[in-house]
Amino acid sequence: MCLVDGAEQASYSTVSVMIAKLETAFPRMEKAFFKTLTEAVVRNGLTEIDCKAVFIGVVDSCQYNTLTIAQVLKFRPKNRVYGYSEALEIVHEKNRGLLEVFERVHGEAQFYILKK
Repeated sequence: MCLVDGAEQASYSTVSVMIAKLETAFPRMEKAFFKTLTEAVVRNGLTEIDCKAVFIGVVDSCQYNTLTIAQVLKFRPKNRVYGYSEALEIVHEKNRGLLEVFERVHGEAQFYILKK
């Protein structure tokens, strides 16, 4: 589980852009599928980081011309991404310091703070 500043739930515009790109990449899929996928993305609380990972995962590795909701959502990162405000709530609830609850690690081009 990690903390990334700005990792709040994806905005409608982010989800719309991801869905539009998937519609272009998978033109044989019906519009109803993408409406249901949009609802699933919102219901599952994907962050902007999750949306990017899902889109890249689907486009880079899907071997078929059709998709299922489960195929798409399985590309969500395994670590739960917390926004800064969520992390502060967790730290406050535990009445501990940030680095007592989370640990700092290096990513490719960013620092991440993982929940212990």
